[in-house]
Amino acid sequence: PAVEQTVEHVCVEGWSAICNWKGVRLADLLEGIPRRPESRFVLFICDDFLQGSRGYVPYTVTFDFKSALHPQNLLAYEYNGEKLPFAHGAPLRLASPANVGWKSAKYISHIALT
Repeated sequence: PAVEQTVEHVCVEGWSAICNWKGVRLADLLEGIPRRPESRFVLFICDDFLQGSRGYVPYTVTFDFKSALHPQNLLAYEYNGEKLPFAHGAPLRLASPANVGWKSAKYISHIALT
């Protein structure tokens, strides 16, 4: 089910903003997916590329399952009452206000249980 939350997004770079996110709780999605007993992490692969020593590689973020189940983690598709804009990670981003913004992956293309 869709949920909305208004939170203060605090960035590790020193700025903050009040944001209204709408999306699906990550915990709700994960509870509906069967997983292997040895799976301990949730991996997000993004269509946001970083240049590294081997060329461009996709940006990734991982959570252990306990952290992933935090009720404020949303897979967001709306921002401040409008469809999520590209600049904020459209079509889907992880809004994770409990992690000071640094786990808020944009442009999510894949989610894997590892």
